[in-house]
Amino acid sequence: MADLDFAKLKDQLAGIFNGSVGIAALQGNDYPTAQKSLQDAVNTTPTDFSLVYPLALAYLNQPNATPQNQLQGVWYIARATNLAPTPQYKQQIGEFGRRKYMKYHGGDDGWTDVVTAAASAPTPPAGWTVKPAPTPAEQAATMVQQKPVAQMSFDEIQFILSSGNQQAADQVWNAIKDKPLALGGGKVITASPTQLAIAESYEDINSTPSKADITLEMTAEIPAKLMPKEGQNIDFQGKPTSYTPNPFMMTMTDGSLVKAKSAEPATPKHTTPTHRPTTRKKPS
Repeated sequence: MADLDFAKLKDQLAGIFNGSVGIAALQGNDYPTAQKSLQDAVNTTPTDFSLVYPLALAYLNQPNATPQNQLQGVWYIARATNLAPTPQYKQQIGEFGRRKYMKYHGGDDGWTDVVTAAASAPTPPAGWTVKPAPTPAEQAATMVQQKPVAQMSFDEIQFILSSGNQQAADQVWNAIKDKPLALGGGKVITASPTQLAIAESYEDINSTPSKADITLEMTAEIPAKLMPKEGQNIDFQGKPTSYTPNPFMMTMTDGSLVKAKSAEPATPKHTTPTHRPTTRKKPS
């Protein structure tokens, strides 16, 4: 084999092997290995959506990720938005990326510029950066000043309760504790006749795997014919009685199903569902 052909074959095989190692590491929550291996694979084949999207997740889903890793994730999720194979995936992944961008930056201004830039550049330009958002505690203080608790989405409530700003958390908690709270579009993680574990926030539903942020203790046993299945989306209500901020978990009692929905069609691995309807008004 000619030297040039051998070098080309070597690069192709290295990309395949690094991609396999990286995806396996991502599924096992080994984020440093996933980042390194998938980055090597993407450097070899920068237009392969099946590698670029997992690389973005490896950076974005890592707990306590460094600002630099978050920036890398923002770039590659913008890149994946451009490489998505269908308009539906493009929309879903773009919305997921926009939310991650907002979490880092504090708003979605500039997001479309990132998506446009990532369309033609396989890696972030030298010196590229995005201004970070205020701290969670600072954001929580602003949120309780700008919006009544009754108008907040569950995502906003969860953010404030876990922000580290105790004054803002107390203000929100005192407004909802022991009061009926109706929520919708929650994803069932585990189910028994007397208790459901539910992922309600956008981020917890779309984490890999989805993780519960609500424990709903039912008022009465759920009849077998109404028992929700794991992965099913449901509307429900209950009374918040306690919570832990980190990892976040809210316990609700007097639980009941408001309206069960059939399970949504399965989506390919690592895709992100579109915005879910809820009984509360969501922020624009």
